[in-house]
Amino acid sequence: MPTTELVVTIDDPSLRSSLRSWLAADENVPRRLKVAPAQARPGELGAELEIMRMLLEGGGAVTVLIESVALWLQSRRSDVSVELSIGKKKVSVSSGSLRNASTEDLERLVRGIARELEDE
Repeated sequence: MPTTELVVTIDDPSLRSSLRSWLAADENVPRRLKVAPAQARPGELGAELEIMRMLLEGGGAVTVLIESVALWLQSRRSDVSVELSIGKKKVSVSSGSLRNASTEDLERLVRGIARELEDE
């Protein structure tokens, strides 16, 4: 089964543990989720903003994880942004853009992000 590495970067390091706890509590997030230590990217001094490098197995795992991150963002009262990346493809999402989103809007956004990140 192919493995996909999804990197989640958050612009507010103080919220790392909140997002980690949210993902751990979400029953839909694959339990085989492997979290690798944060690493500096080429040209960066450190991995200060990187929250997680996740190794996902299975076709729908990426979409499930994106949906959980989007729901976490929607629940935030303060403005926070998250960048999701697979390889060189990156998508940023902010809590402000999701705060008043309907369920249908959120589902559409999640599908769009998954398509954009997974397309070859």
